[in-house]
Amino acid sequence: MEESTRKGLTNLTRMRDFVHKSWVANYTQKQILRIQSRQTMKVSLHLDFLPVTAELATVVHSLYLSCPTYIALIGGDTPTLNDIRRELETLRHDTRRQALLLQHADHVVGFLDYKVAYPDLHSATISLLLIDESLQGQGLGKAAVEQLEALLKGRMDRLYAVVYGNNEQAKRFWERVGFEHLRDSGPTLSWYLKLLH
Repeated sequence: MEESTRKGLTNLTRMRDFVHKSWVANYTQKQILRIQSRQTMKVSLHLDFLPVTAELATVVHSLYLSCPTYIALIGGDTPTLNDIRRELETLRHDTRRQALLLQHADHVVGFLDYKVAYPDLHSATISLLLIDESLQGQGLGKAAVEQLEALLKGRMDRLYAVVYGNNEQAKRFWERVGFEHLRDSGPTLSWYLKLLH
């Protein structure tokens, strides 16, 4: 092999190695930043719980509109704004029931509806945890449940969650956050339980 050909191949090899090492270093740096970002999010993710009033019915309605998959899974129609207004008015008269907007970084990201002292005096039941569909998978639901658990600890011994319809994603979610499947009440309602000791 001629000297010039050998030098050319050596230079190509060096360039290839340099590009490969740079790409690997860049890729590794991106991976590290992604992992650090996820860890930071898990540590710093905090939601504000804002009590829902009838004046916020349009915000709750917007959340329902942002979750068409949930509506399809439970086999119902999207509640109208008037439906939500009526429900929030009913809620005002039930002192055990709590409805909260979930806010993160000054944006409403979800809705939480739960009842204390239900089904017994030492339990609470989550009847709905609704996270904006475009924001799911970012730890918002988990953060909401963890914060609710902290709020209820010492006051309640058990936390139940109900899943309506054939919502396998919701069932997996409740199991991932430490709930155990308790029972099915017919084909459209599943109960999950977590002890708060």
